[in-house]
Amino acid sequence: MSRLSLSRRLLLTAFAAFAVPAASASAAETYPVKPITLVIPFQGGITEQVGRLYGTELEKVLGVPVIVDVRPGAGGTVGAKHAAKAAADGYTLVVTDGLSQETARGEFDSFAQLEAITGIMSQPFLLYVKPDSDIKDFKGYVDFAKANPGKVSYGSVGPNTTAHIIGQALEKAAGAQFVHVPYRGGGAQALAVLSGEATSGYLTAAFFKPYFENQQLRPLAVVASQRNPVYPDVPTVTELGYPTLAPLFSWWGIFAPKGLPADVKQKLVEAGRKLEEAGELTSFIRKSGGEVLEFGPEATEKHVRSDIEFWKTYLAEAPKG
Repeated sequence: MSRLSLSRRLLLTAFAAFAVPAASASAAETYPVKPITLVIPFQGGITEQVGRLYGTELEKVLGVPVIVDVRPGAGGTVGAKHAAKAAADGYTLVVTDGLSQETARGEFDSFAQLEAITGIMSQPFLLYVKPDSDIKDFKGYVDFAKANPGKVSYGSVGPNTTAHIIGQALEKAAGAQFVHVPYRGGGAQALAVLSGEATSGYLTAAFFKPYFENQQLRPLAVVASQRNPVYPDVPTVTELGYPTLAPLFSWWGIFAPKGLPADVKQKLVEAGRKLEEAGELTSFIRKSGGEVLEFGPEATEKHVRSDIEFWKTYLAEAPKG
């Protein structure tokens, strides 16, 4: 063997000796070591506000930038599906409810494509009318609908949304007839009620708050079992005799693409707990009229499963067309 060949072999051997520890050190680097992308599938409103605040607080806990990627569309499915296709390395997270309805429809598989990290918040809905409406309270609303079939309409942000389901559930429980009118967003819905185009509407507590504070819209009921601290004088549907409506609310959590390494997932779960303990996010959610969901991945997944079963039942029984 030539001296040159031997020298090359010795050089390669020496390089390999240094390279192996270097590679091992790289693999052992502590997560996170680069920016995290947080996908928010709704533009504007409480979801984006809370999502951005969550990202800001997560930066403080983990020590890396959190880049917000707002991807609205199709009731939140565009952003969630985009996030689900990302690498399962902890560097892509998404604010969503786990796409329970899409899973129930067979259009998505939440448990095959997403991994729950933690719950963030829930938001109850308020039934409302314009301030000068002849309908003065919830009983008057139901009585008028019974006496005038097809004359009372309610707005939502689209078919098969939570607000739409609440309207259908009230129709069934009260034995009254209401006309559903879908709008493109809560703002459009509120304007329709203000103008008299729609009799009433359903908005989340957070979205409704500025209209309430400015006395632009008048609430008739909170769709919940307990009174809301932001609306202490507004009765709940349970008080008013319609407890079956109370479980119908919107909620959101933090999810990641399926297949996260166990240590990465644990870091994200712990970060979520620290973030809750810090109090800023919790305070913001409560001031908006929402409730903090203080549970981890197992409870969040259980909530998704419950939602999926609800949607399967609802979709099987809902009127077609």
